[in-house]
Amino acid sequence: MNAAEYKARMQQKKQNLLLPEIPRYRQLTEQLYQALQGDVVYDLMKRIGADKMDDRHLRIKMEGESLRVSESVTPHLYNLLEGVKEALNFEHPVDFFVVSSSSLNAGAYCYTSIDPDSPYIVQINSALIDVMSEKELCSVVGHELGHLADENMFLKDIISFVFPPDPQTGMPNLPLPLRYKFFLWKQMSELFADRYGYLAVKDLDACISSEFKLKSGLKLDKMEVNISAFIEENRNILGHYINGKGLSLNDGYTHPVSPIRIEALNLFANARTEKELNDRMNVLIDAIARLNTEEIEDYMVYFMASAGLIMANADGQVTQEEIEHILLSMSSYYMFPKSILEQVSQCDCYKIFNESVQRILDINPDMKADLFSYIVNLTVTDHKFDQKELDLMFQIGHQTFGFSDEVIFSFLTAGIRQNFIPSISSIS
Repeated sequence: MNAAEYKARMQQKKQNLLLPEIPRYRQLTEQLYQALQGDVVYDLMKRIGADKMDDRHLRIKMEGESLRVSESVTPHLYNLLEGVKEALNFEHPVDFFVVSSSSLNAGAYCYTSIDPDSPYIVQINSALIDVMSEKELCSVVGHELGHLADENMFLKDIISFVFPPDPQTGMPNLPLPLRYKFFLWKQMSELFADRYGYLAVKDLDACISSEFKLKSGLKLDKMEVNISAFIEENRNILGHYINGKGLSLNDGYTHPVSPIRIEALNLFANARTEKELNDRMNVLIDAIARLNTEEIEDYMVYFMASAGLIMANADGQVTQEEIEHILLSMSSYYMFPKSILEQVSQCDCYKIFNESVQRILDINPDMKADLFSYIVNLTVTDHKFDQKELDLMFQIGHQTFGFSDEVIFSFLTAGIRQNFIPSISSIS
């Protein structure tokens, strides 16, 4: 699938959606696809057969170790699950398997089978059937079918092909700038699937109570749970995430925290217009995308951008290596550093630099060495030493940080030994 085919399929699918999609999820999918040169990689995958999976071994394993839901053996459950498919206009055949497990979980095997007619596989842990009401179970199954209906999920195969998963964590070994975006993308895919969970039953209480049970393991029929009060209390907790006092992305979670998922479900059910849905959903996505909760780290982003641009422009020629170094450094603090770098480039860099340094040192005076080390490292990023860059580095060291020549030389020596690599073209 190339970019044109992907966009055509998305446009066709958009006409069939029962509710508007999540635009930022699609946008991030396209950005990651382009960054990974998806056209080239996917064509290579097709040539070697890595775009499809032989599911016979998995199917035999599932048949041997779990119960396949069938019309003859489990007619009531079969009709219930087929009803979910019908509610979602899901036409591809699906084999549902019940697995003996005390874990409240379900899963869909999102892959493209070698046999295009091979049924998809959805696994339902037996504990779900014991704990969930029929509507709650249907919302969970609808969520899993949402993953299977999600045309964006083919990107997961490209990412796994380029960056094979770690054997211990099962997560792809992505470089830092992509790693956070991948976690954000994964979490948005869960919100996308949650929308299908709601469409499967169109019952907000059932969706929220299923989320409550998944997280707590409690049976609500033994408790007097007020769902309306639970939603209101959830919003109070949600404020911690929206206001930057809680994180989910840094910890590598592949699912959004419950307060965000519950509020998203509430939006799917009650948003009156597409604009209202998108605007309020963007607030939730911004909360997911946040990488820090500390005020000082917000200033670090602007320090790195302004200092980077000042040093890179010292010799009158900004190199791609310098831009990449700046963006990579900023990626530890902000999800989309390019937007900040472009913003700072249109402003007074020296003013932003001085203000951010002052703010950072007011909060933590011991950050002097770290800030100046970043500036020193920028001077060796482009594989050469320029006298104008060195003069500027000494000027900043003296005037901004109050360092002596001796101290500046020690920073420069450490920077050279740790980071300087001569240009190969200069010695070839």
